[in-house]
Amino acid sequence: MSESERCYRFEDCCPSPDPFFDDYDEYEGSEVPVVIDNGGYQCKAGWAGESQPKLIFRNVTAKSKAKREFDASTVGSDIGNLETVRWALRSQFDRNVVTHFETQELVFDHVFSHLGISTENFVDHPVVLTEPVCNPNYCRGMMSELLFECYGVPSVAYGIDALFGLHFNQKPPNSVDSLVVSCGYQTTHILPVLKGRLDASQCKRINVGGSHIAWFLQRLLQLKYPAHQQVVTLSRAEELIHRYAYMALDFAEELDKWQNPNQMIDRIIKMQLPYTPIPVLDPEAAALKEEREKEKKARQGQRLQEMAARKRQEKLEENERQLEGWLSLLALRNSDPDQFERLLSHFGFDSADDLEASIQQVQQKIVKARAAMDASVKDEVDASSAAKKPKEETNVSEEWLQDLKDRRRALIDSRYQRQMKRRQLSDKRSMASKERMRIIAELARNDTVTGNSRGKPAKEDTFGQNDDDWHVYREINKESIDSDNEKDEAELKQLEQLLRQHDPEFQPSTVQHVGIDAASFYQLHLGIERFRSPELLYQPSLIGVDQAGIAETIQFVLKHYDPEDQQRLVDNVFVTGGSATLPNFLDRLKLELQAARPFKSKFSVSCSKDPVFDAWSGASSWAQDVESKSGFVSRQEYFECGSDYLKEHYASNAFVPSNTT
Repeated sequence: MSESERCYRFEDCCPSPDPFFDDYDEYEGSEVPVVIDNGGYQCKAGWAGESQPKLIFRNVTAKSKAKREFDASTVGSDIGNLETVRWALRSQFDRNVVTHFETQELVFDHVFSHLGISTENFVDHPVVLTEPVCNPNYCRGMMSELLFECYGVPSVAYGIDALFGLHFNQKPPNSVDSLVVSCGYQTTHILPVLKGRLDASQCKRINVGGSHIAWFLQRLLQLKYPAHQQVVTLSRAEELIHRYAYMALDFAEELDKWQNPNQMIDRIIKMQLPYTPIPVLDPEAAALKEEREKEKKARQGQRLQEMAARKRQEKLEENERQLEGWLSLLALRNSDPDQFERLLSHFGFDSADDLEASIQQVQQKIVKARAAMDASVKDEVDASSAAKKPKEETNVSEEWLQDLKDRRRALIDSRYQRQMKRRQLSDKRSMASKERMRIIAELARNDTVTGNSRGKPAKEDTFGQNDDDWHVYREINKESIDSDNEKDEAELKQLEQLLRQHDPEFQPSTVQHVGIDAASFYQLHLGIERFRSPELLYQPSLIGVDQAGIAETIQFVLKHYDPEDQQRLVDNVFVTGGSATLPNFLDRLKLELQAARPFKSKFSVSCSKDPVFDAWSGASSWAQDVESKSGFVSRQEYFECGSDYLKEHYASNAFVPSNTT
């Protein structure tokens, strides 16, 4: 089965809330550091020495504006479905640098509380925290102030996530030469490492990362399917990136492959959007359903008629009782005048004439009600007698009407089948049309250069530069589609006219089509978007970012070193970060390096064992080393040397004191 014959569904996973761990007793009173990989996409936290972090959650917060009595903020996995509160999401990052420390404080509260740290008003454990490359001193100072002043931690150590991952995979750390390609969520970094230490002066940042890839895919699909803009969410775009995106080895060549209609149809991924299915009935079931609806309406009408008849009968009986009482009152006028006058005023009549007028009105109402009841009884008798008459005289006309209905249904079904077939071949015909247009354009360019065959002077070919030029082909396509259905439409109108004339109960909207596939109208077809979105890492200009891609940036960095150092760097190109998990990522990087490096020169490209978690694992491993104690900034040093003070180690930034003069 080819990929085009499969249809996949979105998982739409909603994470469960993070658990509260109750194993803090074994760490209480010890100096085991808390390791936090403060990433732009996910935050990973746990105890040093463990193989995996205990907490893994999206590094975002959401604060409800409806509850003002208390802090209603939620963090990470506790949010659940991010799309429902996308407008309220907050991040502590500006690109990859922490600048919103109120949000960072909420994240720290979440980490320490879920790890089960029960010490009141302080955290009695060292903290190992990742930070971006060349983190500004001001941002590091604010982070140290938050940890020392707010949480009362005894010491803090900072390190770069990519370098933690490098030294976790390659040892000994003090002698590693490497060119690190760190593919982050907001940015991508090229980091040269010589003799185990980062050369910060030659680090380069590209302001494109995994978030831009997901956003670009979302926009492409929303433009491709404008009717489904609301359901093509950023979370679903990220899911498509993780499941089906890949890196093209050669972008232009990959586009050429997708111009082949046969290969394109076989490689398209179909994603089914959620929808409410429309019940589809065959002709017999549709007729049965229509008959049941008629019977139901007839029963409802009969019940309404019975209720109306009962109300009329009750009103008639009430008027008759009222008439009888008023006639008895009128009879007292001659027999007992005094009693008549008292009762007359008691019932609200001003005079005997007023009583006689009311009696006359009630008598007229009674006569009209009896006449209406007699007419309704006569209609019921006529209807029942007509129903009992034999139908032999109308058998011919009913068969003729049924034949008209069958012919009409057959026309509608055949027209629908042609539409569905045309829909299935639309992609193939579109690609074939594009290929023809390409050939025509090339022929036009050749004529422009060489002149046409009639010897006339060549003219500048500007066809296609204006969108209106392509309306010609749209009109041709429209005429061909209209001509296919013109005959059936005329016959269909004739049949419907006859049915309206001879069948008063005919309703065109009640006809059901056979084989309607409503699900196909709620499908996304992933084509070139699968590799066009990740191409941002090599061509940021696709979204208007005026920067070089990974290949050009690597080449630019290498030019700042002599040939010997260049060779040492390219002998160990190390790739880490979430985007490194894309298929063909390493192969593409190898091809780019092969094109940029001298002929037959050697280089080596390797990837982190676990690009997502190796940064945390490396920080956890570093925190256990005896030498790591020299990389922690103690509380006393914080107060003596300033908040931005940093102790260097093989995975840290270089410390450049702030100019306080």
